Amino acid sequence: LLVDNSNDQLLSCSYDKTIRLWNLNTGQIINVFNGHTGYVLALCKVAKNILVSAGRDVTFKFWNIESGECIHTCKDVHSSWIWLLYYSASNQLLISSGNDNTIKIWDLQIREDKKIDKCTLKFTINNPFDCPCYTMAFLDGENDGSSVLVGDAGGNMLLIDLKTGMCVKKIEKVHSSRIWKVVFG
Repeated sequence: LLVDNSNDQLLSCSYDKTIRLWNLNTGQIINVFNGHTGYVLALCKVAKNILVSAGRDVTFKFWNIESGECIHTCKDVHSSWIWLLYYSASNQLLISSGNDNTIKIWDLQIREDKKIDKCTLKFTINNPFDCPCYTMAFLDGENDGSSVLVGDAGGNMLLIDLKTGMCVKKIEKVHSSRIWKVVFG
């Protein structure tokens, strides 16, 4: 779920392969975004009116939130399901994690006309614990920063430096099972 308090709107994604834009005041659906061929598991805003989604079809789809139009697609960005998307606006980086046990950092350039100029792979970090990562949080900014803490399916945590693409700290078995959520702040 992704809440936009400035517009009283909510975005949701689902196993039904759709994204839905909701009016929080009325509970009514404003728009349905179709285009994924598999479960949609991750959402992230990368600009005021641009959303990126990902999931089982291993694609990034960039959407104009107002029109519901898919404005750009990046195919085969992971070799298995994509669980998570985060965006660092100050660094213009999109961060993804997949069922392929990797965290990927992408250089994302958005033109003034709100079109995607490029989405280029900058770093691939293999999880040293060899399992999927399901959650992350920026450690040095509310929704932005230069490092992220990542939680994985084995109950481990990793600290990733976004500027170098390096895993700078590994913390083994902080939980006995999968970490679903980490929050910093």
